[in-house]
Amino acid sequence: MQRIQLRHRGYRLLLTTISTVLLLQPLARRWPWLTPLMSIGVALVMMLFLTRYSPLVAHKRVFYGVGIATILSEMAWLAILLTDTSLASIWRSCIS
Repeated sequence: MQRIQLRHRGYRLLLTTISTVLLLQPLARRWPWLTPLMSIGVALVMMLFLTRYSPLVAHKRVFYGVGIATILSEMAWLAILLTDTSLASIWRSCIS
């Protein structure tokens, strides 16, 4: 019973995180670096809170692998956005 309650706490935290991400999307149009940070946040919440209490014990390595790959790719995208001004200007022109 305790495990189910903890899993539901993880789902509530994930729902809160995704709702926050959706509410911050208008700000992400103005600041493009906010989108990768929000994606990293969602991946961390899923890795730390959802997989810990998941009944799919055999697939935890897959979840962690996908989560780490997501975080690494978003960090690379964030680094490119912050360092390469030409790519950032192309990104801004596409979303406006």
